[in-house]
Amino acid sequence: MASMSGRGFGRLIYVGSANSRDVQELGSDLGLVAGLGMRALHKVVADECGADGITTTAVLRGRIATDEDVAACAVWLASDVAGYLTGVTISIDGGLASPVF
Repeated sequence: MASMSGRGFGRLIYVGSANSRDVQELGSDLGLVAGLGMRALHKVVADECGADGITTTAVLRGRIATDEDVAACAVWLASDVAGYLTGVTISIDGGLASPVF
């Protein structure tokens, strides 16, 4: 983080499961708890590091998403074009997930 801050530029892209949007499943799957923790962490980092030019986003992969789908999104998020986008969660699931937050 220090080197990104010193350059005034950095991209953190977290990739997780779209299932972490379903908070009703939290009690039955530790992976969902980890996914929600990852999403909370990226929001904290976005708040604390955004002024230094570091953006952070989460990409949630759904069951039907391909590796290429996730990679294309990550490449775009890492580009200068997405430089003003931080602290958001993007689901790549064909519209199947019902977002909670």
